[in-house]
Amino acid sequence: MTGHDRQALIGQAVALSAPDGQEFRFRVAAMIPYAGKEYALLEHEGGEGQVVMHIETDADQAPVFVLATEEDIISAVTEKYLRQAVARSLANSAEADVE
Repeated sequence: MTGHDRQALIGQAVALSAPDGQEFRFRVAAMIPYAGKEYALLEHEGGEGQVVMHIETDADQAPVFVLATEEDIISAVTEKYLRQAVARSLANSAEADVE
């Protein structure tokens, strides 16, 4: 999956199925590289939280979302996302001050 493909996922709706068949709908909030792998931060459409998914590709090069279960990875990816969000917010604030 190329960098352009990863960025194209941001904002996209994703439906994930639990083992019992229950479906959950998310929006891709960010793509975060960490430790040589690509992770997606998914926000639940109902505003009920976030999940971190590792991105793999299938035989057709389509993205496959795999739940990240390691607490240290989840924490690191979430912290990196928050740092990026704060940096974007500060940059936008500085741009608004100039205008």
